[in-house]
Amino acid sequence: MNYTTEDLSPRPDNGRPVAFLKRNESAESSNLPTSPPMVQTSSEDYTDVLIVGAGPAGLMMAMTLARMGIKPSVIDADGYESHEYGRADALQPSFGIPLDQLEAMGKKIFGRAFWEVSGESTRRTALARFFPPFLDFEKDYALAVRQGLIEQVMMYDIERHCEGFRVQWNCEFVDMELSAMPSGPSTVLVRERLTGQTRKISARYVVAADGGRSSMRRWAAPYGVRLEGENLPVTWCVLDAVNLRSNHPDMERLS
Repeated sequence: MNYTTEDLSPRPDNGRPVAFLKRNESAESSNLPTSPPMVQTSSEDYTDVLIVGAGPAGLMMAMTLARMGIKPSVIDADGYESHEYGRADALQPSFGIPLDQLEAMGKKIFGRAFWEVSGESTRRTALARFFPPFLDFEKDYALAVRQGLIEQVMMYDIERHCEGFRVQWNCEFVDMELSAMPSGPSTVLVRERLTGQTRKISARYVVAADGGRSSMRRWAAPYGVRLEGENLPVTWCVLDAVNLRSNHPDMERLS
Protein backbone atom coordinates (compact mmCIF):
# COMPACT_ATOMS: atom_id res chain seq x y z
CA MET A 1 0.00 0.00 0.00
CA ASN A 2 1.02 3.61 -0.48
CA TYR A 3 0.97 6.07 2.38
CA THR A 4 1.44 9.80 2.87
CA THR A 5 1.87 11.80 6.06
CA GLU A 6 -0.94 14.03 7.21
CA ASP A 7 -1.28 16.40 10.14
CA LEU A 8 -3.96 15.63 12.67
CA SER A 9 -5.70 18.96 13.15
CA PRO A 10 -5.90 20.06 16.77
CA ARG A 11 -9.27 19.91 18.50
CA PRO A 12 -10.33 21.42 21.83
CA ASP A 13 -9.69 18.13 23.63
CA ASN A 14 -6.74 17.00 21.49
CA GLY A 15 -3.89 19.37 22.21
CA ARG A 16 -1.19 19.83 19.60
CA PRO A 17 -1.29 18.08 16.21
CA VAL A 18 0.82 15.08 15.26
CA ALA A 19 1.76 13.54 11.91
CA PHE A 20 0.24 10.14 11.15
CA LEU A 21 0.45 7.77 8.23
CA LYS A 22 -2.62 8.07 6.03
CA ARG A 23 -3.54 5.71 3.19
CA ASN A 24 -3.02 7.29 -0.25
CA GLU A 25 -6.34 6.51 -1.94
CA SER A 26 -5.18 7.70 -5.38
CA ALA A 27 -2.45 5.07 -5.44
CA GLU A 28 -4.73 2.21 -4.34
CA SER A 29 -6.16 -0.34 -6.73
CA SER A 30 -9.74 0.33 -7.72
CA ASN A 31 -10.48 -3.39 -7.55
CA LEU A 32 -10.30 -3.65 -3.76
CA PRO A 33 -13.35 -5.22 -2.12
CA THR A 34 -15.77 -2.91 -0.39
CA SER A 35 -17.68 -3.52 2.82
CA PRO A 36 -21.48 -3.81 2.61
CA PRO A 37 -23.53 -0.78 3.65
CA MET A 38 -23.95 -0.57 7.41
CA VAL A 39 -27.50 -0.06 8.59
CA GLN A 40 -27.49 -1.75 12.02
CA THR A 41 -26.90 1.04 14.44
CA SER A 42 -28.39 2.74 17.44
CA SER A 43 -25.99 5.67 17.77
CA GLU A 44 -22.84 7.01 16.16
CA ASP A 45 -19.71 8.37 17.87
CA TYR A 46 -16.65 10.16 16.51
CA THR A 47 -13.02 9.71 17.51
CA ASP A 48 -9.75 10.67 15.87
CA VAL A 49 -8.12 7.33 16.73
CA LEU A 50 -9.92 4.06 17.47
CA ILE A 51 -7.75 1.28 18.90
CA VAL A 52 -9.11 -2.26 18.65
CA GLY A 53 -7.62 -4.31 21.50
CA ALA A 54 -6.85 -3.26 25.08
CA GLY A 55 -3.84 -5.49 25.68
CA PRO A 56 -0.34 -4.12 26.31
CA ALA A 57 0.12 -3.21 22.62
CA GLY A 58 -3.16 -1.32 22.34
CA LEU A 59 -2.74 0.45 25.67
CA MET A 60 0.84 1.41 24.80
CA MET A 61 -0.49 3.08 21.65
CA ALA A 62 -3.24 4.78 23.65
CA MET A 63 -0.78 5.91 26.32
CA THR A 64 1.57 7.38 23.72
CA LEU A 65 -1.26 9.28 22.05
CA ALA A 66 -2.59 10.52 25.39
CA ARG A 67 0.81 11.91 26.33
CA MET A 68 0.84 13.75 22.98
CA GLY A 69 -2.51 15.36 23.75
CA ILE A 70 -4.71 13.07 21.61
CA LYS A 71 -7.60 11.30 23.33
CA PRO A 72 -8.01 7.82 21.81
CA SER A 73 -10.95 5.44 22.00
CA VAL A 74 -10.14 1.83 22.94
CA ILE A 75 -12.43 -1.18 22.56
CA ASP A 76 -11.84 -4.80 23.54
CA ALA A 77 -13.94 -7.86 22.74
CA ASP A 78 -13.37 -9.39 26.17
CA GLY A 79 -14.08 -8.23 29.69
CA TYR A 80 -11.50 -6.69 31.98
CA GLU A 81 -11.27 -9.86 34.10
CA SER A 82 -9.86 -11.81 31.14
CA HIS A 83 -6.79 -9.55 31.16
CA GLU A 84 -5.73 -10.25 34.73
CA TYR A 85 -3.31 -12.93 33.57
CA GLY A 86 -1.77 -13.30 30.13
CA ARG A 87 1.35 -13.57 28.04
CA ALA A 88 2.78 -10.13 28.86
CA ASP A 89 4.80 -11.26 31.85
CA ALA A 90 7.87 -8.97 31.85
CA LEU A 91 8.84 -5.36 31.25
CA GLN A 92 12.07 -3.91 29.91
CA PRO A 93 13.51 -0.66 31.37
CA SER A 94 12.92 1.17 28.08
CA PHE A 95 9.25 0.17 28.00
CA GLY A 96 8.06 3.73 28.54
CA ILE A 97 6.03 3.52 31.75
CA PRO A 98 7.25 4.32 35.27
CA LEU A 99 8.71 1.05 36.54
CA ASP A 100 8.71 2.33 40.12
CA GLN A 101 4.92 1.91 40.16
CA LEU A 102 5.35 -1.81 39.52
CA GLU A 103 8.63 -2.68 41.22
CA ALA A 104 6.94 -3.59 44.50
CA MET A 105 4.51 -5.88 42.67
CA GLY A 106 6.94 -7.81 40.47
CA LYS A 107 10.22 -9.69 40.54
CA LYS A 108 13.46 -8.19 39.25
CA ILE A 109 15.39 -10.51 36.94
CA PHE A 110 19.07 -9.58 36.62
CA GLY A 111 20.44 -12.68 34.89
CA ARG A 112 19.94 -15.28 32.20
CA ALA A 113 20.80 -18.97 32.34
CA PHE A 114 21.12 -21.27 29.35
CA TRP A 115 20.40 -24.96 29.71
CA GLU A 116 20.78 -27.94 27.42
CA VAL A 117 18.23 -30.71 27.72
CA SER A 118 19.02 -34.05 26.13
CA GLY A 119 16.94 -37.06 27.00
CA GLU A 120 16.96 -37.43 30.77
CA SER A 121 20.08 -35.31 31.29
CA THR A 122 20.24 -31.54 31.71
CA ARG A 123 23.16 -29.20 32.15
CA ARG A 124 23.70 -25.49 32.38
CA THR A 125 25.79 -24.21 29.48
CA ALA A 126 26.16 -20.51 30.30
CA LEU A 127 25.28 -17.64 32.64
CA ALA A 128 24.93 -13.99 31.64
CA ARG A 129 23.55 -10.72 32.91
CA PHE A 130 20.14 -9.85 31.56
CA PHE A 131 21.64 -6.95 29.59
CA PRO A 132 25.25 -6.85 28.34
CA PRO A 133 27.56 -4.41 30.22
CA PHE A 134 27.96 -2.01 27.30
CA LEU A 135 24.27 -1.06 27.58
CA ASP A 136 24.30 1.72 30.14
CA PHE A 137 20.84 1.18 31.62
CA GLU A 138 19.98 2.71 34.97
CA LYS A 139 17.68 -0.25 35.57
CA ASP A 140 19.59 -3.22 34.17
CA TYR A 141 16.96 -5.85 34.75
CA ALA A 142 13.63 -7.10 33.51
CA LEU A 143 10.64 -6.90 35.79
CA ALA A 144 8.47 -10.01 35.87
CA VAL A 145 4.90 -8.91 36.59
CA ARG A 146 1.51 -10.16 35.47
CA GLN A 147 -0.40 -8.61 32.60
CA GLY A 148 -3.26 -7.26 34.70
CA LEU A 149 -0.94 -5.06 36.76
CA ILE A 150 0.90 -3.81 33.67
CA GLU A 151 -2.36 -2.78 32.07
CA GLN A 152 -3.68 -1.13 35.24
CA VAL A 153 -0.67 1.17 35.41
CA MET A 154 -1.00 2.01 31.72
CA MET A 155 -4.71 2.78 32.04
CA TYR A 156 -4.07 5.02 35.05
CA ASP A 157 -1.45 6.88 33.02
CA ILE A 158 -3.90 7.39 30.14
CA GLU A 159 -6.61 8.60 32.54
CA ARG A 160 -4.13 11.08 34.01
CA HIS A 161 -3.62 12.65 30.57
CA CYS A 162 -7.15 12.19 29.19
CA GLU A 163 -9.97 13.07 31.53
CA GLY A 164 -12.85 10.62 31.28
CA PHE A 165 -10.91 7.92 29.42
CA ARG A 166 -12.31 4.42 29.84
CA VAL A 167 -11.70 1.22 27.90
CA GLN A 168 -14.92 -0.02 26.29
CA TRP A 169 -14.86 -3.65 27.45
CA ASN A 170 -16.97 -6.41 25.84
CA CYS A 171 -17.14 -4.35 22.64
CA GLU A 172 -16.01 -6.24 19.53
CA PHE A 173 -15.05 -5.13 16.04
CA VAL A 174 -17.52 -6.39 13.42
CA ASP A 175 -16.87 -4.54 10.16
CA MET A 176 -15.48 -1.31 8.73
CA GLU A 177 -16.42 0.84 5.77
CA LEU A 178 -13.55 2.94 4.41
CA SER A 179 -14.13 6.59 3.69
CA ALA A 180 -14.56 7.60 0.07
CA MET A 181 -12.48 10.71 0.81
CA PRO A 182 -8.73 10.40 1.58
CA SER A 183 -9.03 12.62 4.66
CA GLY A 184 -12.46 11.48 5.76
CA PRO A 185 -13.28 9.16 8.67
CA SER A 186 -13.96 5.46 8.25
CA THR A 187 -17.09 3.95 9.78
CA VAL A 188 -16.56 1.05 12.17
CA LEU A 189 -19.37 -1.26 13.19
CA VAL A 190 -18.97 -2.67 16.71
CA ARG A 191 -21.12 -4.98 18.81
CA GLU A 192 -21.73 -4.91 22.55
CA ARG A 193 -21.25 -8.56 23.47
CA LEU A 194 -23.37 -8.43 26.64
CA THR A 195 -26.44 -7.00 24.90
CA GLY A 196 -25.88 -7.83 21.23
CA GLN A 197 -26.51 -4.19 20.34
CA THR A 198 -24.54 -2.76 17.41
CA ARG A 199 -23.43 0.81 16.85
CA LYS A 200 -21.16 2.82 14.60
CA ILE A 201 -17.97 4.68 15.44
CA SER A 202 -16.50 7.16 12.97
CA ALA A 203 -12.70 7.26 13.20
CA ARG A 204 -10.02 8.97 11.15
CA TYR A 205 -7.50 6.29 12.09
CA VAL A 206 -8.12 2.71 13.23
CA VAL A 207 -5.34 0.70 14.89
CA ALA A 208 -5.45 -3.10 15.01
CA ALA A 209 -4.01 -4.35 18.31
CA ASP A 210 -6.28 -7.33 18.92
CA GLY A 211 -3.74 -10.12 19.01
CA GLY A 212 -3.02 -13.31 17.11
CA ARG A 213 -6.68 -14.05 16.31
CA SER A 214 -7.23 -10.51 15.12
CA SER A 215 -10.69 -9.85 13.71
CA MET A 216 -9.31 -6.71 12.07
CA ARG A 217 -6.60 -8.71 10.33
CA ARG A 218 -9.24 -11.02 8.88
CA TRP A 219 -11.20 -7.98 7.71
CA ALA A 220 -8.09 -6.47 6.09
CA ALA A 221 -6.91 -9.68 4.37
CA PRO A 222 -8.72 -8.92 1.06
CA TYR A 223 -6.78 -5.64 0.93
CA GLY A 224 -3.46 -7.46 0.95
CA VAL A 225 -2.71 -6.81 4.62
CA ARG A 226 -0.95 -9.76 6.20
CA LEU A 227 1.18 -10.61 9.21
CA GLU A 228 4.82 -10.87 8.20
CA GLY A 229 6.98 -13.48 9.91
CA GLU A 230 6.90 -17.14 10.82
CA ASN A 231 6.26 -19.37 13.78
CA LEU A 232 9.26 -20.45 15.84
CA PRO A 233 9.65 -23.86 17.53
CA VAL A 234 10.13 -22.27 20.96
CA THR A 235 8.08 -23.18 24.02
CA TRP A 236 7.76 -20.71 26.90
CA CYS A 237 6.57 -21.51 30.39
CA VAL A 238 5.83 -18.88 33.03
CA LEU A 239 4.73 -20.11 36.44
CA ASP A 240 3.37 -18.09 39.36
CA ALA A 241 3.75 -20.08 42.57
CA VAL A 242 3.57 -19.48 46.31
CA ASN A 243 5.75 -21.33 48.84
CA LEU A 244 7.44 -23.29 46.07
CA ARG A 245 10.51 -25.28 47.06
CA SER A 246 12.98 -26.40 44.44
CA ASN A 247 16.66 -27.27 44.08
CA HIS A 248 16.80 -25.58 40.67
CA PRO A 249 19.80 -23.21 40.82
CA ASP A 250 18.34 -20.57 38.48
CA MET A 251 14.92 -19.93 39.95
CA GLU A 252 15.55 -16.18 39.88
CA ARG A 253 17.03 -16.03 36.39
CA LEU A 254 15.52 -16.16 32.95
CA SER A 255 16.40 -19.74 32.04
